Amino acid sequence: MDGKRDDIETLMSVVSRLEHLFDQLVAGVSKRSQMKEQLPESRSTIYRGLDTLIEHGFAYEQDGNYVPTTYGYLVFQTYKQLCSTIESVADARPLLESNRCGNELNSSILVDADIHISEGHAPNAPLQQLTSLLADTDTIHQYLSVVSPYIIDHFHRQLVNRTLHVEIVSDTLAIDYLTEQFTEKLSDIEIAGTFELYQAMSDLPFGLIIADGSQPWMSVMMYGQAGNLLGVIINDTPESLEWAEKTYESVVNEKKSIPIRS
Repeated sequence: MDGKRDDIETLMSVVSRLEHLFDQLVAGVSKRSQMKEQLPESRSTIYRGLDTLIEHGFAYEQDGNYVPTTYGYLVFQTYKQLCSTIESVADARPLLESNRCGNELNSSILVDADIHISEGHAPNAPLQQLTSLLADTDTIHQYLSVVSPYIIDHFHRQLVNRTLHVEIVSDTLAIDYLTEQFTEKLSDIEIAGTFELYQAMSDLPFGLIIADGSQPWMSVMMYGQAGNLLGVIINDTPESLEWAEKTYESVVNEKKSIPIRS
């Protein structure tokens, strides 16, 4: 091994082809004879694979044993993480290919996420998943891109009973519709003192919820061009929560949101 850096295409090709071989080394299968017992490939294929791992700095041979290098550990670990992220993004394809979010979203919200897609027979099923999480939630911060009567009705019940505090940020059109169509419900909520409504000075191409409570979580609501709900992404990883908080703050603070009381 001369320490020369592989180009990325060569690196990815070798890693994807020999991942199963490297996994055997990590599991403690260190001898050629042991490797032949564990894998279906021919002896010559396994031997060439081991030589390739050594050639690219992923392993070294000592007294007949093949041992992973730190470089190998990190490269293969990163490769597995990349594959997992791509799989997560692919799972969300029905939500993403019909929405024009540009670079507004981040793949971190998809890793280990629960993805719920609207179906023709159950268009509100994703929203039901969201509302089922509210039992352990104290406070909701929401960017409202589309007004959903289903969500408003659910919030109304919990807000009037003072079991939830909700802050909603939205654009002028959504706020006008909300205050005109749900006047009575908003009046009840305002009296309860558990609801805050603000006007955003910039828009997001999706809905966003950040839930605070015993188990914090975030959700992105994806809509089609006609305003139809495509589905929701729900996640509670630290990375997804960090992204959600920064995105929400960019609308509330950096864009100088203006409070509007219903």
